[in-house]
Amino acid sequence: MKNKNQKKNTGFTLVELIIVIAILGVLSAVVTPQYVRYVEKTRSTKCTAQRNEVIRAFAMECMASEDFFSRASGADSAALSGMVSGEDGLGTALTCPSRGTLTYRFNTDADTLEITCSEHAEATIAAEITMQKFAGNFVQAYYDLIAQGKSAKAALDALRQDPRYSGYSLNYLSNEEVRKLTYNASGGWVPVNIDGKTYYSKVMANASKPDFKGAEDVIVYANKNDSIDAKNDWSANYVYYNGYWYQPPAGADSMASKTMSQLKAAIDAADSKWKRVDG
Repeated sequence: MKNKNQKKNTGFTLVELIIVIAILGVLSAVVTPQYVRYVEKTRSTKCTAQRNEVIRAFAMECMASEDFFSRASGADSAALSGMVSGEDGLGTALTCPSRGTLTYRFNTDADTLEITCSEHAEATIAAEITMQKFAGNFVQAYYDLIAQGKSAKAALDALRQDPRYSGYSLNYLSNEEVRKLTYNASGGWVPVNIDGKTYYSKVMANASKPDFKGAEDVIVYANKNDSIDAKNDWSANYVYYNGYWYQPPAGADSMASKTMSQLKAAIDAADSKWKRVDG
């Protein structure tokens, strides 16, 4: 005989269902925007990474081919887009994951490409290429003036007339001064993402070395220090070469007494232990 006090299994009441639906609605209102922001952040990161990769490849192509450089320097956005995606160019199909509109411009100061996305941030230009070009231009201008018969003081006096180099204060070519000029021109050491971590790209111009050849021996390297006054700032976790970052065999190496020519030889050696980072 059934217990008269036993409750019938009648399921959820209407009030309980309304409460559950209300809770789900609140959770949806909280979680959905966060998910949307996460997805958009991922798309933005991918868009920026893709643009930087194309910019580096484009800059390397400009350095390797005078014809490619000449076509790029006078091209409009549509023509530059064709040079990126065309068979006679890089052959890279570049699109924004959020369907943003990409605008291309050739940067005459850095001799490389800027790509602006209507959806993600401002124009993207590879910081390491810009810094290398700026420091290299300064050093090369100095060497060109010396070759014309000017004294070191006269050459630097002439360079100080250029607004880009007005911060140069000494009467001889100094690595510290080249670094300060580049640091100020870039608005600080520029952060770069290497192998999933943030480092700061910077320059080294060891002009006092007897075998220093000028602009081609300016080193672009990266470490964790974001200040120009940081101690032991000569240590490089990565060195930029030919469109890629390379890690020294020991994980880090001092740039204090090196030139880029020496580093190129070490990286290109058949038995090289330098590790190229592709991402």
